[in-house]
Amino acid sequence: MPATWQEYQSQLNALLREVDSKETIRILESKLFNYFSKHKYSSPQTIKDYIELITPPEMAVVADQIYNNYNNIVNIVNDLYSDIGKNVTRDFSKIRNIEEVTKGYLGKFEAATEKKLITTIRKGLADELSAKEFSKEIAKTGDAVSAYADTIAITKLKDYGSLAKIEKARIAEVLYFDYVGFIRKNTRDFCLKMLAQAKAGKRWTVKELDALDNGPKQPKPVSQCRGGWRCHHDTEPDPFYEGK
Repeated sequence: MPATWQEYQSQLNALLREVDSKETIRILESKLFNYFSKHKYSSPQTIKDYIELITPPEMAVVADQIYNNYNNIVNIVNDLYSDIGKNVTRDFSKIRNIEEVTKGYLGKFEAATEKKLITTIRKGLADELSAKEFSKEIAKTGDAVSAYADTIAITKLKDYGSLAKIEKARIAEVLYFDYVGFIRKNTRDFCLKMLAQAKAGKRWTVKELDALDNGPKQPKPVSQCRGGWRCHHDTEPDPFYEGK
C-alpha cells in the first residue's frame, strides 16, 4: 500500500506503462464520454479539468489526445447531428460508434452515391431503425445500391452492435474477447479458424482482433466486422479470462 500520493502516482504510472497506450486511452475515453453523457451541461473547461484530474501529470500527452478526441466528437455532433434530435446530441459514445461504422468498406460506388449512403447509414443508426426499415432507406440511395441494401443494412446494424458491446466492455475494463457462433455450410474459412482457436481457449484483445485479416473486399476491422459481410458470428467480452 503506497504511503504517499507521490508513491501512488508512481505505481499508477508504472501500471499504465504496462498496458497498451491506445487501449488505455480508449478505456479512459469510454469512462469520460459515459460520464459527460449524463452531465450534459458541463463547460469545456470543466471537461478539461476532469481529464487532467484522472490522468497523472506525466501523461499530459494522453490527456491532450483524449480532450482533442472529445472535441472532435462535439464537432461531429454540431455539424452532422443537429437535425436528428436531442436523444443523440450528447451521447458521445453512440455518435462515435456511428462514425466508426460509416468508415467501413461500402463497395465501388460513385463518390456522390457513397456520400449519400454514408448519410443514410448515419441517420438510420441514430434513429435505431429495424433491419427491414434500414434496408428500405438504403435502397432509396440509388439503383447501384439497392441490390445490396439488405446486406449493407444487416452488416452495419451488426457492426454497430459490436461497437456498443466493445464500448461497454471498455467501461467495465474487460479487455479480452471470445469468438462465438454456429458453424454452417457457408461459414467462411476465417471464421472456422477463429472458432477452432476460441474452442481451444484462445481469447483476443481488440488490438489483436484488428491486426487480423478477414479477407479481400471484406469490411474491417475484425473486432467490429468479424468475418465480413453478413457474418453471423460475434465477439463476446470474456470477463473471466486474465490472459496468459
